Amino acid sequence: MDAVVLVGHFGEIDVTEKEHLPKSLENVAGKPFLHYLIETLSLNGFQHIIIAMDREYQDLKWWLEGSVYSTKISLSVEKTPCKSGLAVKHAMELSDQENLFIFNSNMFLTLDYHKMIESHRESGAQVTLALKKLNNYSRYQSVGFDKKSHHISFFTEVGYSDSGYVCGGVCIANRADFQQYNEDFSLYSDYIETVVYSGYMCGFPSDGYFADLDDPESFSSAAQDFRKGKYKKYDTLFLDRDGVINHQIVDDYVKTPEEFEFIDGVLEAMRILNPLFSKIFIVSNQRGVGIGVMSMKDLREINDFMSSEIAQSGGRIDKIYSCTDHDKNSFNRKPNIGMAIKIKEDFPEIDYSKCFMVGDTTSDIKFANNAGIPAILVGDKYANRDRSNMDIVGYYPSLLEFAKSL
Repeated sequence: MDAVVLVGHFGEIDVTEKEHLPKSLENVAGKPFLHYLIETLSLNGFQHIIIAMDREYQDLKWWLEGSVYSTKISLSVEKTPCKSGLAVKHAMELSDQENLFIFNSNMFLTLDYHKMIESHRESGAQVTLALKKLNNYSRYQSVGFDKKSHHISFFTEVGYSDSGYVCGGVCIANRADFQQYNEDFSLYSDYIETVVYSGYMCGFPSDGYFADLDDPESFSSAAQDFRKGKYKKYDTLFLDRDGVINHQIVDDYVKTPEEFEFIDGVLEAMRILNPLFSKIFIVSNQRGVGIGVMSMKDLREINDFMSSEIAQSGGRIDKIYSCTDHDKNSFNRKPNIGMAIKIKEDFPEIDYSKCFMVGDTTSDIKFANNAGIPAILVGDKYANRDRSNMDIVGYYPSLLEFAKSL
């Protein structure tokens, strides 16, 4: 997948005034807003991101030179003032893809890009528009969207609506369509509005996180949301360690990094899970420390090795919680909820009902049930056993299969 990201004003205001930097280059939670979009696209499998600019923004170039992303990033800079449609046409010339995503960098909508491009290709539409359902809004045009056919038939004038679908700032367009334009044109009024009335346009609804930086109130709340990772698809992922991340040693403990062996597919799973969850924690019982067969130093070295390997593969672990108590009835030891209470103290904003706890034992599942966290069972311990008495929302052979299901 390739993407064109529009950065600039494209004739909307006098861009010679320095204070009128594009909203997407303004600081949101310590980074340019554009960072969150590029990071998300990179982690979701985009091979090439083309940033279309109405003029050269030197600060953007400096920032990109100091940033590292897992995808190719190119700049398409207009030499003379133009509208957004012509900028997209020029940017598309840097890609060999037939269908490209186009992003308004002042907006952010969490969605499934792979399903959206699949829907676009299957429908045969000229344009597929990402849609967000809102309530009590007045800043947007409403979109006439048929939920069964996904066909978009009209746009209303900007005005108040109790409820409806609006454009989420993302669309997929066919590159060949842009070749018909030889003069300056607007992406929205000259192209998209033309297609909706004289061509075939489909909608792709998303219930994901939505932010619009053109609205001052939304800009302020976005800064808080992005700092807390609320733009991710899910809240927090809790993972047991032994048996989920690494192979468990029967009747013994993993005591050194050399004894730590990742289960097949785990590193790929962690890469997939990275962009989906705002936070990812390990929550594990480590009684080996309590009974003296290993030290806290040993445990830290093992966890450091695990975290480093996961990070190098494109995943992440945000924090590790371990209960090293010897007493099997310890309040902090799963299935008891001591660690869940500690996590809630550290991160009071977490909504456990919007999280997942992934484990491979009944202790993990009961811990999740006791804490009010939806439970996922993985591994082969219960593959061929009756699981009807387990309060789980799903069973998967491995963490990788769970990750792919999301």
